[in-house]
Amino acid sequence: MRKKNLAVFFTLTIIIAGSLALPAAARAIDLSGVRNAAIGANLPNYGTFQGIFEVAIRILLSLAFISAVLFIVISGYRFITSAGNEEMVEKAKKNLLWAVVGLVVILLAWIILSVIVTTINTGSAGTVPPPPTSSGR
Repeated sequence: MRKKNLAVFFTLTIIIAGSLALPAAARAIDLSGVRNAAIGANLPNYGTFQGIFEVAIRILLSLAFISAVLFIVISGYRFITSAGNEEMVEKAKKNLLWAVVGLVVILLAWIILSVIVTTINTGSAGTVPPPPTSSGR
């Protein structure tokens, strides 16, 4: 137990120390060649924090979606290979239920993100009709 705690401590120490050193290393790298190559290849420019954040969140949601679908496939495989064992069938059903719940949460997060990004980009959540005017008065 003590060796395990010591190993966890040293692992966390290395991770934290490495993450503290990353900003200095990142500033030392000259990225002008990469930037020029991206401009030459007509790649989209995500130079703003908003653009980078949006792309990062969309990538994370895509990976979560893929993993949820993978868990659905694994649950189906476990259900098929349970060979009538009630305990394994119940386990597979429970895994399938939570994988589908996860998939729904991921899809809702994607929709919410799309609404937020649209709101930020356009400045409004949608179009508001003008108030009715009274004619003849």
